[in-house]
Amino acid sequence: MIIMGVFPQICIAQAKKDVKQKVTMPIVKTEAEPVNSLFEQLLPATAKVMFIDSFITDKDNFLEKIPLVAEIGSIVRSSTIVGGQDSVQTFAYLNEYGNKCYFAQSANDSTTLLCTSDLLDKHWSSTKQLDEINNEVDNPNYPFLLADGTTLYFAAKGNMSIGGYDIFMTIYDSENGHFYSPQNIGLPFNSSANDYFLAIDESNELGWLVSDRNQEEGKVCIYTFVPTEVRQSFEADNLPKEKLKSMALIRQISDTWAFGNRDEAMDRLASVSIQKETTPVAQLNTFAINDERVYRNADDFESAEARKLFLQLGELTDMLHQEDREIDDLRTKYQEAKKDEKNNLKETILKKEHHIRQIYHDVAQLKKEIRNKEIMFINKK
Repeated sequence: MIIMGVFPQICIAQAKKDVKQKVTMPIVKTEAEPVNSLFEQLLPATAKVMFIDSFITDKDNFLEKIPLVAEIGSIVRSSTIVGGQDSVQTFAYLNEYGNKCYFAQSANDSTTLLCTSDLLDKHWSSTKQLDEINNEVDNPNYPFLLADGTTLYFAAKGNMSIGGYDIFMTIYDSENGHFYSPQNIGLPFNSSANDYFLAIDESNELGWLVSDRNQEEGKVCIYTFVPTEVRQSFEADNLPKEKLKSMALIRQISDTWAFGNRDEAMDRLASVSIQKETTPVAQLNTFAINDERVYRNADDFESAEARKLFLQLGELTDMLHQEDREIDDLRTKYQEAKKDEKNNLKETILKKEHHIRQIYHDVAQLKKEIRNKEIMFINKK
C-alpha cells in the first residue's frame, strides 16, 4: 500500500503502529507568531516529492479536472448529501460504495464544520459533527479519505496554518471511535497561500494537490505528484536555504523529476485520465456522435466504415473486461503469495497493467475515429 509520509517528523505508517498513543503536534504556532514563522520551522523537514505535472484551471470547477477513479470514491457538493444550499461552498467525500461520507457543512455565513454520515436503509443518518477536528482548526473543507478507511485529509485555517487554507491529516481510532488531533502535513504541500485539496490514488501511485499559490483571483494550480511510502526530506542533502525554499514553494516542478521515474508516472496518469473519460461500450446504453446524434446500436450508423469500427470497439472492450478480470485475480494471488512468488507475480502484473493502459488508449482513439468517420459521411450527403 502506498502511504504518503506527511508528518514533519514522523510518517503515517509509523503513526498507525502507535495509533493507541496520543499524537502530538510537533510544531505549534501561537496566535502572536507572524505568518511565516511556521513556514520557517517546517522548512528543514520539507518532503522530497516528485511533481510530474501541473496546470492552471478555474477554482470553481477544479474538482472536475482531477481524474479520480471510482474505486477511491468521489468528491461532491455537500448539498447532495444533506440537502439545502450552503452560504459557503462546501464539499463531501463519498466512499466507493456510496454508503459513507465525510463532508463540510456551513454553521453560519462564514464558518464550516466537518461532519460524517452513513447511508442506512436508503437514508442518510443524522449528521455527526467531528468535534475532535472542529475544535482544533477553523473552517475545515474538502475532505478526502484514503483507501485504508482511517486516514483523512482536509483543508482548514487556524493557528496551525501557514496562511489561508492548509492541508491537514488525521487518523481514525476505531477503538475509541474518534479521530486524533489533526496534523499540518507540512511543506511543500502547504504554503502561505490557500492549499485547498489533496487526494491520493494508491493503486495508481498518483496524488493531486490543489493550491492558489502564485495564481490570479479565481484560479488554482493542480499539481500531480507521486506519493511515497515513507516520508523523505532534504535534510541529508544539505541544500542551500534558497534552494530548499524553492523546493518547498514548488517553484519549478522539473527540479523534482530526479526523485523518481517521471515517464512511468506520466504513463499512469495518462491511463487514469483515459479510464476516467472512457466507458466501455458494453456498459453503455448509448453512443454519442455529437450533441444532436446519439446511437443505440450498430444499425444506427449511416457510414459502413464507422459501423465496422463500432463492432471492433465492442470486441476491444470485451478484451478489456477480460484483462481487468485477470489482473484482479493476479492482484489477489499477489496478496496471498509468499515472498518468492511475489517477485514473479509482480512482473506479470506490471506487464498486464501496461497492456491494459494500451487497450484504454486504443479504445479512446477508436471512439474518436468512429465519430469522425460518421460525421464526415453525414456531412457529404
